[in-house]
Amino acid sequence: MNFFNDIYLVLPECYLITTMLSLTWLSVLYTTANITIGRLLSVQIGILSLFTLVVLSFLYWNTGAITYTLFGNSLIVTEVAKTFLFLVILGLGFIILLSFQYVKLNSLNVFEFYIILL
Repeated sequence: MNFFNDIYLVLPECYLITTMLSLTWLSVLYTTANITIGRLLSVQIGILSLFTLVVLSFLYWNTGAITYTLFGNSLIVTEVAKTFLFLVILGLGFIILLSFQYVKLNSLNVFEFYIILL
């Protein structure tokens, strides 16, 4: 495989890292500035985290049902690894959904929780 195929297969990880940094940047921007955005910041970051997980699952699903190796056999991804990855993404989605009610009820502004989960 050449370099461009390796980058295509690592695209979900690049998307996840970029999204985490963007969510952190947004959270810090809205925390330090006196900007009102309507809802609790942590709830909005949680919704964006759920959207990130949905897009991430589509990106992983798009890689196909093949076993591939990347970067000179230093990373091997099989069907079993993808299955566990989808289970982890599904579990993270449920954790985020279950935490919404707790955050709203206690009026917590803990946006870092969702970024750490990703």
